[in-house]
Amino acid sequence: MVEQNHPNSEKIRVIIFNEVRAVRDGLALLLLKSPELAVIGLSPKENGYEEQQETNTVDCVLALSWLDISASDEIQKIKDEFPGAKVVIIGVSGTEKEVLEYIEAGASGYVLPESCPEDLIETVQKVYRGEASCPLNVLSCLFERIASLRAQLNVGQDSHLSSLSQRELQVLQLVAEGMSNKEIAIRLNLELQTVKNHLHNILEKLRVHNRREAVACIPKFKLAVNSN
Repeated sequence: MVEQNHPNSEKIRVIIFNEVRAVRDGLALLLLKSPELAVIGLSPKENGYEEQQETNTVDCVLALSWLDISASDEIQKIKDEFPGAKVVIIGVSGTEKEVLEYIEAGASGYVLPESCPEDLIETVQKVYRGEASCPLNVLSCLFERIASLRAQLNVGQDSHLSSLSQRELQVLQLVAEGMSNKEIAIRLNLELQTVKNHLHNILEKLRVHNRREAVACIPKFKLAVNSN
């Protein structure tokens, strides 16, 4: 069921991230209906992936939504394992709050529970091309969220930004460029845990809850970062 990866293949290379074998096998069968997609690996188990692949060969990771687990933590875990891969969440309820949580955590797309197989395939193709697909009610909520964040950041934000160290500014700038924790560690020649510690400190100092909110602060100090 899992296709072998070919370096020159033009197919979209997908890994399915889920613990339930029946679920991931069913999803693999659906995806293989499209000649544009190749399922090159299956989801992690206790001690690793069933099909190990080089992380730079993965274009898209499919994952089921989580009920009682932080979306931000889980998506970051996927992005650390597969740098550069797009993340598509399956089974999102469609409520504005839940969809926003996944978008803020770094998901590139989502598939509602009532979606048909064709919708799943189309979503994978769209996120691979860098396109967005969003219901109007969620789009409206996104605009409101951005305005709300802007208002929050305008209140006393300058003092928070000035508390960041030069290294923390570097880390935040790389987060804004879309790098994962692992990529930042390589770029700055740091341990992965050190990068995570810096990010934790950044969130605390800026008084924000996730990476997206922290990145929203950048316009205020971007010139200062680039000049150092």
